[in-house]
Parts: sequence; structure tokens; C-alpha cells
Amino acid sequence: MLDIAWVILCAILGAPLIINPKKVVERPACRIKSPAVVRIIGVVIIVLGILQPVIHMM
Repeated sequence: MLDIAWVILCAILGAPLIINPKKVVERPACRIKSPAVVRIIGVVIIVLGILQPVIHMM
């Protein structure tokens, strides 16, 4: 049950980074100025969110 919650949390955090990275980069507090880097970070969050429960089950 906790694994499903973890995947959902990672999807909620990573999806906006993939869908609209320009909106994140335009914020004044954002130190990363490249939308491509923000999109890659979103992909990494989602991939790790999916792989972590799989690795945990092994």
C-alpha cells in the first residue's frame, strides 16, 4: 500500500516538471534556468518512483 502511495507522490511531483518546465524555470526562486534540465529531473523522479518499489520487493 505504501508503495502505491510512493509512486503516486512521485508522479504528482514529477509530472508538472515534464509537462510544463518553462513555468517552473520562470519562477524567480528557481536557480535552474534550462527547461531541458528541469524536464530531465522530472523524468528521473518518475523513473526512481517506479523503480524503488520494484527493487524493494526483490
